[in-house]
Formats: sequence, structure tokens, C-alpha cells
Amino acid sequence: MTLALDTVTYREIKELGDLILDLYNSYKITIPPNSPLIQYINSAKKLSDSWDAGDDSVLNDREEFFKLMNHSLQILRLGSALEYLKEKPKLENHLKRLLIGSIDPTDRKVKPAKDICFEVLVASRLEAAGFKPNLTEPDILFGVDGFELAIACKHPYPQNIESLLKNLEGHFQKATKQIEKSGKKGL
Repeated sequence: MTLALDTVTYREIKELGDLILDLYNSYKITIPPNSPLIQYINSAKKLSDSWDAGDDSVLNDREEFFKLMNHSLQILRLGSALEYLKEKPKLENHLKRLLIGSIDPTDRKVKPAKDICFEVLVASRLEAAGFKPNLTEPDILFGVDGFELAIACKHPYPQNIESLLKNLEGHFQKATKQIEKSGKKGL
């Protein structure tokens, strides 16, 4: 299922939540009932079911509606990316690490799940562009014109513009060391 993101429906987002659940089940990974990921999946389901049923109590409760929308957007981001990568080797490790905290980019705290989500998003964009990324150290490897390139994905976690600049510099240095350690050429 490839989605046109300008016309995505609540039902399609719910189906992406089902795709995520199916991936976890295929690897026999249990999603803890209190994990942010299962909360996001349940929110996408609730929003879709409420819309389909015309349940005004959910749709008219502004706070609840925006919470469900935010969670559904996380499922849209992650599910769309995982759809491209569902056949990739080493995905199991990434799926497990996606359970370690929130993937919400508006949450400014450092979370392992957010780092892994960023790797998955970058790899899925490469896959969508026709490259064949591998989810391996430094973070992603892919070929271009016979050359193997490495990407060390770093999420900056800005609190404000000053911290963004500081974090970018620090992350650039970490990424450089990570790529050098791999012995590959990269970005």
C-alpha cells in the first residue's frame, strides 16, 4: 500500500498501524501494553473508528482529537517507512529498539526509539528513490554507481536555535567518527 500523503485517510493510517503490528508479530516481538508505540497504534484505530462511526464525542473533544491526530501522524510516518523496509534483513533489531521510548519528533528529549525511527525514515526514503539501503553500521549502507556509501543518522534534538547549532556540531563529529570507524566513505 503506497499512500499519496496529500490524500491519506484515517482508515489508511489505521491500516499502517496494522502493518506495524503484523511486522512485530512476524518477528514474534511483543509490544508492551504501556509502550508509546502501542498507544499510537490504538489512537490511530480509535480515530479511524470514531470517524467511520460518526462518533462526535471524540471528534468534538478538541484535546482528545488533537492527541489522536498527533499519535496517528506518528503511525503515518513510521508505518509508511516500514512499508518500504519490511523485507530488509536486520529489521528485527530496529523493531525492538523502536519500543524504547517515544518516536514523536515534537518530544525534545533524547530517546533511543526516536534515533531508530530517524534511521528507518532515512532508509525508507533511499529505498523509495530506488537505492537498496541496508540497516547496518554505521547506520545505513547503500550503493551508488558501484561505490558503497555509509550514512550515520543523527537526530539533533533542538530545544532552541542555540542548542540546535551546538547539537548539530556535536552530532556531525559523532557521525564522522562513526563512519571513519566503519572504514566506509559516507555522509
